[in-house]
Amino acid sequence: MPWSTPGSGGGGGSTVAPTTVTGPNLAYNVFNAAWTDPQPLVILCDSTVGAVTLVGPAAPVAGRQLVFKDLAGTALTNTISFSGNGNNIDGFGASLALTTNYQAYWLVYTGSKWAVI
Repeated sequence: MPWSTPGSGGGGGSTVAPTTVTGPNLAYNVFNAAWTDPQPLVILCDSTVGAVTLVGPAAPVAGRQLVFKDLAGTALTNTISFSGNGNNIDGFGASLALTTNYQAYWLVYTGSKWAVI
């Protein structure tokens, strides 16, 4: 599946590499408000020099998808977490953290919560 440019709409976006976020980054907002593309937004997190916190939108669109991964294998040393920004993540409450080096999560917003795939 090709990566799609956020904001390109309709799944016909240009092919691009996933976004890489490097810590310390205490509040990286993961979604561009205008992004309507149904393909997952992939964020590769490097917490080698500090924790990374990804913040979801306050009013996500049902079907919106997010994949985030510990790229550097340092999640146990420096936390990588996702905040639902007022929207629960099933089985985890308001936030979710990677607990194993090189771990990844794929989330889909159901219209009422973030579901872990």
